[in-house]
Amino acid sequence: MPSNVTVLRKSRDSRFNREAARAVSALKGLHPLPAGLATARTLQANVVFATNESDMARQIARLRQSERIRMAAVGTDPDTVIALNPVARTPG
Repeated sequence: MPSNVTVLRKSRDSRFNREAARAVSALKGLHPLPAGLATARTLQANVVFATNESDMARQIARLRQSERIRMAAVGTDPDTVIALNPVARTPG
């Protein structure tokens, strides 16, 4: 389970920040990690809140592009990325 979760780019709505941190802290299904991936390393989780399917698709496309640029800039090997499928959920 992740520990020391920090929100780096905060939303203007503190509820989203709390929910994002709570969701990442509650992740249990990442183990076993892929071979060669240290268990005590810093991981980044991108959490997307969307109002509908098209908003989700737009945000994910933007996120993919920004991550490609970020990973190229720091020399991250794309094979070290773990992607979790987005799930639409109604509020409540």
